[in-house]
Amino acid sequence: MVCRLDAHTVEMRVIDAAGLIDLNSAPLPLLQRLFEGLGIGVDAARAFAARVGDFRDADDVPLADGAEDAAYRAAALNTGPRMRRLQPPESSIRSSA
Repeated sequence: MVCRLDAHTVEMRVIDAAGLIDLNSAPLPLLQRLFEGLGIGVDAARAFAARVGDFRDADDVPLADGAEDAAYRAAALNTGPRMRRLQPPESSIRSSA
């Protein structure tokens, strides 16, 4: 639904949260099955799940197939894992007013 609020346009959506996966608390096997369901092979899906786990955990100890700061540097990336919970997109909404 799109509506006008004063001089602003606001878009709203209602979605059923029952079918969503919380990336902050989902166990790694669930994440792996999610990636497999998207057509990613078993080994790559396991690695992606481990990398999500490392991205969100507070330590700098890589999981098997994971990636912490050293792996990001070795890949010449200018960023590293967050080392904290992932933030939902709506938490970064900025007003243009």
